Amino acid sequence: TLVASDADLHNFARQVLGLKLYPWQDRAMADLSPKYSRVAVRAANGSGKTKMLSAPAAFWNAVTNPGSTTVVTSGVMRQVKEQFWPALREIARKFQGSLNITINTSDMTIGAMDSRIVGFTASDPGMFEGFHTTGEHGSLLIILDEAKSIPDPIFEAVERCQPDRLLVVSSPGASEGAFHRAFSRERDLWKLHVVSAYDCP
Repeated sequence: TLVASDADLHNFARQVLGLKLYPWQDRAMADLSPKYSRVAVRAANGSGKTKMLSAPAAFWNAVTNPGSTTVVTSGVMRQVKEQFWPALREIARKFQGSLNITINTSDMTIGAMDSRIVGFTASDPGMFEGFHTTGEHGSLLIILDEAKSIPDPIFEAVERCQPDRLLVVSSPGASEGAFHRAFSRERDLWKLHVVSAYDCP
């Protein structure tokens, strides 16, 4: 049984998806739950950024906000198709019979909720045309995966969409670009999470 539409992401992940979260994943989810949240996570490869945070967040947005759109993008399509989408499929499989889910290599619709999750590579700012916040009904969540490799024009296009929630995750990168600025001179605009190997026993 799905929980009420106002369920926080971390509670949804534990109670509905049955995930066992590290404390940092729980905190990042709690920060993403409120509307108009902006969360940036810097963590090493293999720490659970995609499987235990990004994919559950996308599914949560889709099923607890009917009529919602979730956009997932990365610097390379391989990250979307080979990392994010298998994690999303694993979650969706549990609810296939009850939510009328249709899923292919980069698009998922949840018929019972009239919601959609779409993934594409972050190479053209024009790809974001048409995605915008939905006002009272639904919710627009944008997830930038491996954001260190996403150029500034993509971040600017995302901002123009005025998402209800924005999740930016990546392993550490160069000391430049929008992802780096989120942890430096623009840190006041974000809820920040820096994850070390000690946080992932």
